[in-house]
Amino acid sequence: MNASVLQPGLGFGTSSLVGDLGSRDGIDFLEKVLESGVRHIDTARLYGSGDAEKIVGEALLRFGSPVRVVTKAGLSQPGAVSRMSYAKRLARPILRALPHLRRFLLRSMAATSSFDPSTLRRSIAESMEALKTPSVAALLLHDCPADVWRTREVRGVLEESRGRGEAVAVGIATSVDATHDVLSNPAGSPPQVVQFVDDFTARTGGLMTKAEQKGMFLITHSAISVAQSWDEKVRKLSGSQRSRWDDLMAVTPSTRRELAETAIRVAAARNRKGVVLFRSKRADRVKIAREASESPADSDLVSRWVEAAELLAAAEFRGSALRR
Repeated sequence: MNASVLQPGLGFGTSSLVGDLGSRDGIDFLEKVLESGVRHIDTARLYGSGDAEKIVGEALLRFGSPVRVVTKAGLSQPGAVSRMSYAKRLARPILRALPHLRRFLLRSMAATSSFDPSTLRRSIAESMEALKTPSVAALLLHDCPADVWRTREVRGVLEESRGRGEAVAVGIATSVDATHDVLSNPAGSPPQVVQFVDDFTARTGGLMTKAEQKGMFLITHSAISVAQSWDEKVRKLSGSQRSRWDDLMAVTPSTRRELAETAIRVAAARNRKGVVLFRSKRADRVKIAREASESPADSDLVSRWVEAAELLAAAEFRGSALRR
């Protein structure tokens, strides 16, 4: 395997890079991210209604120094959506003022998946053109079921790309369940890179260990959004569960900013040999995330967060069982 170009540390995810920002502002912001010291950029054909890769490509040209880029294929917006650049520019101020309308439109423009070899080849070619680079650090199948990775023709497309020098490594960016399935039975060449959410549970931690033992490079994401989603779930805990939760989280600061910092620190401690992704639209938060990633949490704090995540997961499971 040759994923050595990928290095441990903090990575920036571009899934929300466009949003309220126009292309020019997105390029400027991404330059600030790179100037802060981040050298790993995660993107995909899907992100920014097809605009994120173009923004990354322009920012890389302006920045000049080497940056490790990971992109994905197999999941994209409908073609008509990705081509409406002028309409998107006009609509952006309106959608910024009307978040409910924005959420409705995002749901109506659901992504489509296609892992047909010819579609994958076209997607990869479009990515390389948008990124304005001859090679990326890794090319991943986006949100793929395990059986897709086990399909010889699909893996063949990725290996073709690697053989042409377009990607140093190939792998999957998918759910924890699908990743676990692939690692248990790859049915051929195993992925060199795996990417999945860190929900702080013991199960996900075990999957990280398994990937490392198999020599795979690990990328985790969504640590901050997972932690920030806990507020709603905590309200559903019973009395004794809530008491235990309060004990576990007593050492965790309660402000939104400090919770985000701690989430990055815990995620960095759980994934010391890989990349922890974060996303933001504010330059000051980039600096905060960078500093947090350089100070991983100690084992006691990690254990507390794992038990807290397990407590919420168990309560959620019981609640769904009762509803059935």
